[in-house]
Amino acid sequence: MLHILLLEDDSADSELIRATLNNGGVNCELKQVETRTDFLAELQSGNLDLILSDYLLPQFDGISALKMAQETRPDVPFILVSGVLGEERAIEALKDGATDYVLKQRLERLLPSVQRAIRENQERQELQRAEESLRQTDDMLRAVVDASPVAIITLSLDYQVLTWNKTAEEIYGWKSFEILHQPLPVIPEKYQNAFNGCVERVLQNQNLKNLEFRHLRKDGSEVDINVSLAPIHDCEGDSCCFIMTAVDITLSKQVEA
Repeated sequence: MLHILLLEDDSADSELIRATLNNGGVNCELKQVETRTDFLAELQSGNLDLILSDYLLPQFDGISALKMAQETRPDVPFILVSGVLGEERAIEALKDGATDYVLKQRLERLLPSVQRAIRENQERQELQRAEESLRQTDDMLRAVVDASPVAIITLSLDYQVLTWNKTAEEIYGWKSFEILHQPLPVIPEKYQNAFNGCVERVLQNQNLKNLEFRHLRKDGSEVDINVSLAPIHDCEGDSCCFIMTAVDITLSKQVEA
């Protein structure tokens, strides 16, 4: 059931609005208020899905009500329902945040206006929930990546560094702010062709694991690295970048030697 707040001082208009919604199949609880005080109280405490407001009321008006609603409940759709609202003022109200306006002389427009406002608000809330879920997932993945004992590096197709976790900082010596959106500097020139060949295979949807390379650190020294490479695809299934994981195996190589 929808909870609709109606700001209206004319009981006849109120009953007409109520009948229009009921006859249109809108399952709602319509709460009518007439004063600024009661309107504000409902904004602050009520469970609201929609606000309908007259334009002219004694010592109060729909534009003031709109401003209060925008400050208190900006998530709730607001429709002006008036018999004296001019087109110019209606356009200004829409710019100020009103969802729609309906003239009382054409009250048949109220039902589709309400239905559209509710539908668009539900879609907006669903989008916000999806964005929040994605943000939480992104935060979680970022925490996992930063806590990983393995260097995790994301690279564009032209080897620009897109992500660089804390373990990559520890292995290679570059801080993320120094290297993000810069060309990957860790591949020695003598290994560049071999690395390019591996990347070409990855961009053909191959996952490569446990490759051994010698990489450069910021101070110019070389380290033995175990590298794995995998493609990352866009929404159309094309490779848009790739991920490289790196493990420092210098100590184990020294032990082997």
